[in-house]
Amino acid sequence: MSDADKDFPLPEQSNMMREMAQDMNVALYRRYGEEAAAKLLSLTVEQLNALRAQGQIGYLDLSDDQIGYFGCQLLTYLLGCVVPPGLAPSAKPVAAPQSSKPAVTVDAELISVDDAIVRLGIGKTKFYDLMKTKELPCVKIGRRTLIKRDELRKYIDKQIA
Repeated sequence: MSDADKDFPLPEQSNMMREMAQDMNVALYRRYGEEAAAKLLSLTVEQLNALRAQGQIGYLDLSDDQIGYFGCQLLTYLLGCVVPPGLAPSAKPVAAPQSSKPAVTVDAELISVDDAIVRLGIGKTKFYDLMKTKELPCVKIGRRTLIKRDELRKYIDKQIA
């Protein structure tokens, strides 16, 4: 139990999450798409993708290009944002439990489409246009589409020049 929990006792998180789910009309184990999840959290899809890329919110990796969220993952993130009275907000919210999917490391040679989109700060439509026109070459491994880190760097450098 942390010092904050001693100063501000909360009901068990599971009870609090059930109450939040009922009050917010969120099904704990329903899958929410990116747009619905962002709306529920009062964020843009880009902000939600940034939280996911930073490991601050759990998610479902459904396929090549689809990300989803269970209601319980969204509410866990919200619970991590709760600041008890008398405490200053932290610089960043408490991270939600991580998925079992390994995080992309700085030296990983291939990165996911979603990570590339976040790094470029563009939307999916623009990204897929870049793939289609071969401006940003991609690699298929099974069902996954990945981007070579050096190809992403070359594309960024070309845009800056």
